[in-house]
This record gives sequence, C-alpha cells and structure tokens, in this order.
Amino acid sequence: MKFLKYTVAAALITLSLPAQAGTGSGLVRAIIAHIDGVVIFTVDTHTDVPACGTMKTDFAFDGSTTEGKNKYALLLAAANGKKSISVQGTGTCKAWGDREDVQYMHVAF
Repeated sequence: MKFLKYTVAAALITLSLPAQAGTGSGLVRAIIAHIDGVVIFTVDTHTDVPACGTMKTDFAFDGSTTEGKNKYALLLAAANGKKSISVQGTGTCKAWGDREDVQYMHVAF
C-alpha cells in the first residue's frame, strides 16, 4: 500500500512540472514575418530545445498582438544594431508547430 502511495505521489509531481523550456542567445541571423502574423527568427544558439522544436536555432511568436509587436520591435532593433539577444522559450510550439514560442527577449544596448 505504501508503494502505491509513493507511486501516485511521484506521478502527480512529475505531471505538475512545467514543460522543458529552451534558451537562446547570440546575433539574430534571420527574421521571417509570415502572412498570418507569426514572426520566426534564428539566433546563434538554442539550448534545451523542447521536443516540438525541430528547427533547433529558431523561435516564433505571434506578431499580431500588442506583446508580439513589442517583441518584433526589439528583435528588429537588435538585428539592426548587431546586438546580441537573449531569449527565454516557453517549452511549447503554439505559434508555429516546429519552433519554440518566446516567453521573453532581452537586449543590452
């Protein structure tokens, strides 16, 4: 009976953990503004890529929202200024099926 309790507890803890989220950094190497508002971009490195992120150096976000427009402006500024960018992913690929979604980006000017 104790074994069953521990097994159930371990399963609940495992299920409550967030998905693996990746991080990226480096120069912006490519930007694609897709017709449906999705922005896809490539950086030098992308570590801890979730299983859905088969394009290993890419991230994506919905550029049609206010938050997305802010991310897009920051992305363009970093690319134009040839500044390194840091990206935190969400561990999901909702904006574009094979690229990790962006939680936040950081650029030091």
